[in-house]
Amino acid sequence: MYAGQVVETADIETLYHSPRHPYTRALIAANPAGAIRGELLPSIPGQVPDPSSWPAGCHFAPRCALARPQCEQAPVPLGWDQEGRANRCVLVGAPVVSGQLDAGGPPEVDGPPAMAQREAEMGATS
Repeated sequence: MYAGQVVETADIETLYHSPRHPYTRALIAANPAGAIRGELLPSIPGQVPDPSSWPAGCHFAPRCALARPQCEQAPVPLGWDQEGRANRCVLVGAPVVSGQLDAGGPPEVDGPPAMAQREAEMGATS
């Protein structure tokens, strides 16, 4: 979750070993458990945007090293892929189901749709 939005879902092992969203990747890279003594710990530049002025597009785009113009143009829907993983990134690849937040995602996915439904109920969709 980043700046009030779910950015990626997966089981714990998959998420740690195969993160897809740039924020998830950066967050895992900044984990002190993986630090090498004497080297600087990777960090995420910038600051989380103020909730009163979320960016129009991806909330992580201003801090993302991979951001492209399309990341900032419009809200990025939570999309579901064939593996049942959800992501909110235009660079991760075209999701099989996109913008299904209100419907809760694909019915065959166990777990993440509940998070999507909760996000919808909380009004955190963009």
